[in-house]
Amino acid sequence: MTAVSWASAPVATLTALLALACAVQPLPAAAPPAGANAAIADRTELECADLDSLNDEPGSGSPHRALSVMARTASTPEDLACVRSLVARFFPVMARERPVPNDLAELPDWWRTLGNASAYAHDGPNVFVVMPEPIPSLDPAARKRLAALICPENDTSCGGEARAFLADAEEQMAELAAQGRLEDFVQDASAHPMPGDAIDACAGKAQKERRGYVFSAWQSCVKQAVPQLVRTPSGSFRLPAKGILTVHQSGFWDPCSEVTGFSLASGLALTKVECVLEDVNRRASRWRLSRASPAAAQRIALFSALMDEMRIGPANAKAIPVPADIPRDHAHSDARSPERWISDVPTLAYSVHGVLAKARSGSLYAYDEFEPKKRFLARLLRASQDIGTTSCAEPRDQPVLAELLAMMFPREPDLRAVQEQVSQSVSCGP
Repeated sequence: MTAVSWASAPVATLTALLALACAVQPLPAAAPPAGANAAIADRTELECADLDSLNDEPGSGSPHRALSVMARTASTPEDLACVRSLVARFFPVMARERPVPNDLAELPDWWRTLGNASAYAHDGPNVFVVMPEPIPSLDPAARKRLAALICPENDTSCGGEARAFLADAEEQMAELAAQGRLEDFVQDASAHPMPGDAIDACAGKAQKERRGYVFSAWQSCVKQAVPQLVRTPSGSFRLPAKGILTVHQSGFWDPCSEVTGFSLASGLALTKVECVLEDVNRRASRWRLSRASPAAAQRIALFSALMDEMRIGPANAKAIPVPADIPRDHAHSDARSPERWISDVPTLAYSVHGVLAKARSGSLYAYDEFEPKKRFLARLLRASQDIGTTSCAEPRDQPVLAELLAMMFPREPDLRAVQEQVSQSVSCGP
């Protein structure tokens, strides 16, 4: 894709960027409540009995304010029951589609991912409420596969660094999703409009579906038209303290390729750069050894292990009027995904060994850059090539180098010869 200079970008493009940024913000605050609701509007603590006189005055937003206070301050099972009662009274869509959890410990995550709660007040055949993507839970098979990375339930000291990394990853992936949409808009505004125009265009697209699939196609379209984010799975995870991460980087037109092996335990990284010299029809290569904090490679290993459990979906709740010409059928959707240009040449490949029972590996292609979680992984992998400081190998590093080479070149027939070559290239000795 051709790079766009923001200094020369058209006004429409910059306006679209502002619109996209505003689209993920909560709705403006409702008008101040009056009457009985005014007594609890500005309070930071509420008792269940305080809510008996609460009513849903049009435009007041009082139930939303009360729910915000109760959900954030609930500390007992009685408080949890009060939150559930409040939701049942004023937010029927929420009670049905995103019910209050039964476990008090899950309430903070439920509230955090609820989005704009006022959107849930709409309930009727003429309004469709887009639900924000919830936090995915691990099924038994996933828990078994990821057992080495899951913190013990009662160990509160475990997982702090991983939690901070995954929270930051969610924010960055939301930004990448917005950036990808803007890039699409700049490239072809008619095919990839901004959220407001994209929602309006969904009715025309859905009408092209066969009878019985129009409404579900419209629903699928508006869910994809609103701003998106990626949710990482629930639970506490630890960064892997041992194992090997390998990264292969190449380009279709780039005569050089790189393969790097990282030790997750020590931070030692070995890189081979190989270039094709077309003018003399031969290959030239060199080796590089570096040392860095192992945390960067550990984060990549954790992220790649959790990728299959991540889910992408709407970033916020949004109530959307159903167009009058869309029939209210409820057939299963077979909505088609937007087509992308496909290349069969991977730009990045990775593998993680010694972390889970089964090695984890994958490849990233040019078209994968449109998917936020893969785009973020590509960012991590490319950044990994630049970490650390150049170093040389001490005798104590030889076992680690041998392990790195075995994972970097699993099909090499004469690995011992390669190891001798590497030792000569990166050894600290004369």
